[in-house]
Amino acid sequence: MNTENKYFIIDYGKDVKEYAEIIRRTLEKKQCHIIYLETDADNFLGVEELTEDEFLNFFKQATNANS
Repeated sequence: MNTENKYFIIDYGKDVKEYAEIIRRTLEKKQCHIIYLETDADNFLGVEELTEDEFLNFFKQATNANS
């Protein structure tokens, strides 16, 4: 059993949401941590593996932006 944490960001346009959902479910089954973002970009689907620091910094930046 692999105990290493995996972190991903899924960025997708509304028109490809069903594909993003398939990827999200697949990663969740592998117990990955996921940032899931819907954008207004048509025909866009991006998936990127992040380091733990990049993953945590995403939330730190979002929290600071909302302060």
